[in-house]
Amino acid sequence: MHEASLVENLLDRVAELTPSGARVLRIRLRLGDMSGANADAMRFCFEALRGARQQPELEIEEVTGDALDLVEFEIETEDAAHDPNPGEAARQER
Repeated sequence: MHEASLVENLLDRVAELTPSGARVLRIRLRLGDMSGANADAMRFCFEALRGARQQPELEIEEVTGDALDLVEFEIETEDAAHDPNPGEAARQER
């Protein structure tokens, strides 16, 4: 099941792009039906790798084609975590 390595690489890439001290809340992927990866297997691997740790939610947009794209991920900065009215969390788009 190569989805486990795809998910590991995804989490590593998101960690590299996330500012120090920020927490990732949500990761959004675009996954094509011809990509060679299975959405259910990706979700399973994500949950398995996530374990009991507080990790982001995973959203997968299933599309036609061979897409396998990190669309965006949503973060919460330390300042927003302490702000009683943080508004929208910061977003990192790719």
